[in-house]
Amino acid sequence: MITTRTMKFLKGVENDGTKAWIDTHRGEYDAARAEVLQAAISLIAESTRVDERIPDNQGEPRRCVSRLNRDARFAKGKSDYKSEFFIMLYPMGKAASVAAYYLHVQPGRSYAGGGAFNPPLETLNSVREAIAADPQQFRRLLATHAVKSNFPEGLTTSGTLQQAPRGFSAEHPAIELLKLKGYCFNHPLTDSALKGPKATSEIVQAWKAAKPLVDFINRAARDTNRPK
Repeated sequence: MITTRTMKFLKGVENDGTKAWIDTHRGEYDAARAEVLQAAISLIAESTRVDERIPDNQGEPRRCVSRLNRDARFAKGKSDYKSEFFIMLYPMGKAASVAAYYLHVQPGRSYAGGGAFNPPLETLNSVREAIAADPQQFRRLLATHAVKSNFPEGLTTSGTLQQAPRGFSAEHPAIELLKLKGYCFNHPLTDSALKGPKATSEIVQAWKAAKPLVDFINRAARDTNRPK
């Protein structure tokens, strides 16, 4: 799926992510992006094993693959280009979903999973409210065999608040979950696994295990946005 050639290119970007370096390696960049795009096309086709809605709601496959160049507005002090690709698949399309299934491709740091890493505050609070209303349901979601076997690190988040979020009691029994700024499951993938014959199966298996979390987040967001 993802060959050594693409990983070698991304390693080069990691070492020198300037536009000048990219310009002198344009052919390698085009080949790497084409390979990741083909991986996205294959994964979209296989995603029906996770959620039948995914293929019809993604639009053009190229839109599911992240760009390497950084947004100049937020790139101060950083290299011009990122050394990673993301493939993102939203169950109901990007406009109607918050949580997604994804594949992160980066030398030595790749992973597949699902969730919402850094959702907008309104959505984040919707998820918090859903957890607060029935914390045991959410804890059961985190404790399944599929989750424990696929996601050894448990929940991954973009950060944790020092204090209880506004509107939630510091004494709530699930306060440690309510302080999180995002909710994701990540399954680590070695470079060898990504180029091996079982890469697609391993990714889809991780997505299946993450589906209850993805559904939980998207359902919480929909319930909040539904007209009263």
